[in-house]
Amino acid sequence: MAEESIEALARKRAARITREWYLHPDFIKYGLYDGVHLGECAEWVFYQRFVKALKHRLLSPETSRVKGIAQEKKWLALKWKKIFSLPQKPIGMDKKKCKDKPYALFSYLRRNLTLAKALYESGSFNLVIEKSEESDHEYLRASGIDYENFNNYLDDEIKEKYTKRTSRLLPLWQGAFDSPSFRAQFVLDGIDYFNEVKDILEDIFKEQFISAILCIEAIKKLASSRNLSLVILWIDYSPVHRAMSLCARNLGIPVLHVPHSVHGVDVMNEKICADRVAVFGEYSRRLYLDKGNNEENIVVTGNPEWDKFFCLNKMLDKDELSKKFGLDPERPAVMFATFWDAGALYVKDSSFLEEFYRSLLKDFKYLKEKHGVQPIIKIHPLDWERRPWYRKIAAEEGMEDIIIEWKYVEELLLLSDLVICRGSNIGFEALLLGKAVINYGTLFDEDKAVIVINDFRQIGEVIEDALFNEKVRRELSKRRVDAIREYNHADDGKATLRVMKVIEEMTGIEVKLPQDFVPYFYYEDTESEVDLHEDIDTLIEQGELTLARGDTAGALKCFEEILNRFPERKDALLKYGKTLTRCGRMVEAVKRLEEFLEYEPGSIEARLLIAIALNNTENIESAIGHLKEVETMPSSTDVEKALAFYYEGCFTKAINDMEGAGKCFERSLYYDPDSKQTLKEAAMLYFERGIVEQAVKLLKRILEKDPHDVEVLNDIGVICCSTGRKKEGKDYLKNAILIKPDYEEAALNLADQEIGDGNIDAAVSVLSEFLKISPDNVRIKEILASFNSGV
Repeated sequence: MAEESIEALARKRAARITREWYLHPDFIKYGLYDGVHLGECAEWVFYQRFVKALKHRLLSPETSRVKGIAQEKKWLALKWKKIFSLPQKPIGMDKKKCKDKPYALFSYLRRNLTLAKALYESGSFNLVIEKSEESDHEYLRASGIDYENFNNYLDDEIKEKYTKRTSRLLPLWQGAFDSPSFRAQFVLDGIDYFNEVKDILEDIFKEQFISAILCIEAIKKLASSRNLSLVILWIDYSPVHRAMSLCARNLGIPVLHVPHSVHGVDVMNEKICADRVAVFGEYSRRLYLDKGNNEENIVVTGNPEWDKFFCLNKMLDKDELSKKFGLDPERPAVMFATFWDAGALYVKDSSFLEEFYRSLLKDFKYLKEKHGVQPIIKIHPLDWERRPWYRKIAAEEGMEDIIIEWKYVEELLLLSDLVICRGSNIGFEALLLGKAVINYGTLFDEDKAVIVINDFRQIGEVIEDALFNEKVRRELSKRRVDAIREYNHADDGKATLRVMKVIEEMTGIEVKLPQDFVPYFYYEDTESEVDLHEDIDTLIEQGELTLARGDTAGALKCFEEILNRFPERKDALLKYGKTLTRCGRMVEAVKRLEEFLEYEPGSIEARLLIAIALNNTENIESAIGHLKEVETMPSSTDVEKALAFYYEGCFTKAINDMEGAGKCFERSLYYDPDSKQTLKEAAMLYFERGIVEQAVKLLKRILEKDPHDVEVLNDIGVICCSTGRKKEGKDYLKNAILIKPDYEEAALNLADQEIGDGNIDAAVSVLSEFLKISPDNVRIKEILASFNSGV
């Protein structure tokens, strides 16, 4: 039986504890807030954080398991977490016209705009809309839907009330830690996890509980002042939305959950909290039933948002769209929908995303030259601010003219012949439009209808098959029909009508759509909506592209021009300091970045950059000082803290404080146990300190995520060979060469081991095979020549 991976073991153990801790008698009497169990609201967050803590624990050697890794916290300092955008004035709501109609609270995301549009145009409900960072505000504004803003119910009265109540509750929540039987809840398989859990729970009490309480108070205020008759949620497991669901049910208000994602069930979303869940197809229905939910709570409707694909071809002209995006309609177009770090399939290692993206760009460049393929990069909406990063990498790979967009999903899908994604709704949408789909990694059951790959280095040949191999295309087309039925029910363009029918049954309110209802809103930018700072943004992008080309002087000139013309744009000052760091002008970089910190003292990025610059001027003590600021700042995310501890470990190692460096890497892995760069640095440190097994353990953790990482395979091979495990080491080196035949370092290491074992012929064979792939490699030629000359 294969050894269970750290990832699987951590998730299994976390799941066992997640549903138990808040039910303990010593906690439950304080965990209830107006009938809503706050621990139940925080299940998902607790699970996600506990998985990280468990992975860190499982990765750490017994001797290094230290208590209280997290920073000390001031318990009674309330930590305000911004969960809603700032209150806005209600848009266009006619109070007289709306007086007698029932209200629906609608949790908005761009991917459920069709449902909001249907409710509004039916005239059956007044809408109160909850928006968050994940909402596309411009899209909603341009839709013409009148609504009240849920944020307006978070007034000063509520904030004062919640502050008083939570000030009394916080010490009571913390008091549960003193209960021996409560602490015993966190002993699993003979291992006590309480120290890790205590830090997690303290953060949850101060952040997630308070967020849930604010939401509960706002729902109660809304229900007391309006005829609230329905709550519709796109997500069920986040603390705020779980609080909405539980609070509304306690008030006797029906709750409908229409999932954003096709699968519906999150890792810990095992039970239905809403009165009904409108799932897209039989696949999602079976998932809920397998978790033990009642059949009557689940209704299969199809996805209302996908009804638009029945009218898209009629509403959009492909020739006009091709002109808009500068595409040739006669040549194939391939879209890459970028990975976003959220959800069960998110990318935790940013270096992996860059490696994937660069590899894909190389394939695109080849396919463009050979077949005229037109590549499109579709950035996830929540990743749109990184558009310059995607363009910069494209420039470095010689693909400056590539199309990079974060909007226009439907238009770009219509123009694409093939879509590359990872566990994204966009893959299903491509299937609905009859497109070929390549998915990276395992994705539910639809691998019959899409091409699934697990090694992105082979994606180029897979793209060629999907575009030009008629046998592959016929097979995909044949299987596509069954997959669509499985995941989107009847797929007849009437999912919205079926959801309206469910709403009628739940509320007793008749809901009829107008005859001319169209399940699609086409948002076209107008000249009046052009960003006033477009000129500045163009200059910033120009500066970053210039830097990507290696022209640091030109990039500095761009940013200097921005600062001269638009001194109010302090973000350009940050980029200027970053560019100075890039080109080695560290003293100037520190000066500029410190100037930026005067305007933005909370900037994590600026402090990290200053630390790097100071370290390069050998001012290591000051560099570490800035890193410690990041490590203790309340605004720092776990990833940012992990990065700060990582750099501190590197800087500390550079001054030969190996023990201190080890502690820093341990703390970095506490906050981000999946960081490839930290795992590698920590592994090398353990190896240098003679703790070989722990070094190999950390490197194998990287292989769990990416078994094709040739650098890690090479590193493990070298470690094994140097510690007497030569057969095992050679196997790792051979595997690296098998994956990447032109990997010079692995070939040389394997040849070196063969020579050391007296296997000269085997060494010559390894190097000769390498030359077949890379015949111009001078170094290998010289080594082979030395064998032939008898040297």
